[in-house]
Amino acid sequence: MTGETQWRIAELPEGSLSRTKHTWNGEPMKPARHLVLAVYPDGPMIYRYADDWQFAGDTWHQDTNAALEQIDFEFGVSDLKWKIVTEAEATGIMMRRKGD
Repeated sequence: MTGETQWRIAELPEGSLSRTKHTWNGEPMKPARHLVLAVYPDGPMIYRYADDWQFAGDTWHQDTNAALEQIDFEFGVSDLKWKIVTEAEATGIMMRRKGD
């Protein structure tokens, strides 16, 4: 694997329900609708965003297979349509809000 981060984005199907609950300071976060998978040299991160692109949690994983297994477990989907993007595109996507 190269030292370069690989970025992918996907939208969860309408009506997807999470089997896990993410919280911030003890308060529940909005349910995820969009996923950003950043495959860093030291392991992938799943970044979750709500329908309005509000941050909805993140998790680190040992490897890409573990991250994909988490997505399958958490959302019950294993056939997401991932789009490969650049870091700049991923950053822009993660910074937007609904209506932007």
